[in-house]
Amino acid sequence: MAGIIVGGPPRAVTVGTTSTLVLQANQARKSVTLVNDSTEPIYLGKADSAVMNAGIRLNAAGGSVTEVPDIFGRLYMGPWYAICTSGSMNLCVQEDY
Repeated sequence: MAGIIVGGPPRAVTVGTTSTLVLQANQARKSVTLVNDSTEPIYLGKADSAVMNAGIRLNAAGGSVTEVPDIFGRLYMGPWYAICTSGSMNLCVQEDY
């Protein structure tokens, strides 16, 4: 059925000290929410890689970002990456498609 948004399964990704792929490209994506469920900041990068102290910063203990289509219906469909200082930090991932 066209127009129905289906929620993907909730996932957790362990973020490392090097750029970690946390969400693959998905041309069917309708929205994405990423929540930092760890004790230190996590930095996000789109398309290429994540870099410490650059890109989108998610503060510890619940920092989050949600992306939905803009007013023109555009939404980033590419991969998301994450990185953190000490490694082994938890990032909660929810993608709707």
